[in-house]
Amino acid sequence: MQWTKAVMDNAAERDDKAFAELREHYSDAEIAELTLTSDLLSMWNRFSRALRIELYPAEESKLATCLAFGRPN
Repeated sequence: MQWTKAVMDNAAERDDKAFAELREHYSDAEIAELTLTSDLLSMWNRFSRALRIELYPAEESKLATCLAFGRPN
């Protein structure tokens, strides 16, 4: 979806075409939800990559366990 790409590339405020296409199919509330979801996934991806957390790590790291479940034993 062009809107998601524009949001993730931090170009949504300049992409009038993508926003106009979105408005043809979605309400303002749905657009807000789609935008928030795109931003949250982007943030989580950057956060995980910065901390070198693999999505499916071979071994559970203490950092990944702490972030997912609280303090490791």
